[in-house]
Amino acid sequence: MSDEQLPDPEKFPTFENCDPHNPKEATWWTFPSLPGMRGALSLVPIEYYQLVAEHQYECGVRVVCDNCGHRTPPSKKLRLPDGDPSMWTGQGMWVPIDIPEPDLSPLQKAVDGLSQAEQAQLFRVLDQRNKGGQ
Repeated sequence: MSDEQLPDPEKFPTFENCDPHNPKEATWWTFPSLPGMRGALSLVPIEYYQLVAEHQYECGVRVVCDNCGHRTPPSKKLRLPDGDPSMWTGQGMWVPIDIPEPDLSPLQKAVDGLSQAEQAQLFRVLDQRNKGGQ
């Protein structure tokens, strides 16, 4: 496999952004927040699962039919925790694909209504308070 085929380890793997023809990405999106996980999205660095995905591919696991190219859409989606500053450290939950996304909280709606400059200022104020300043 050439370096051009390696997935970007900085991206969060999703069904939509993983290449089903790339052995290291075909099933990579299925590994965050595996069933039974508590308190984190991954037991090991998420990049490790690229190796697992490649191993599955080499063992014959396919998400795209080699003959006709059909790709069955998933029946589950990963819902990341609300308000978690890092998608890598929070626990996600797999839910049926047809479950609607939750409504935004009043605070989220208020922040979404701010300009980028106002959001940056709010972040600086909260960061300063978090560090013990006023």
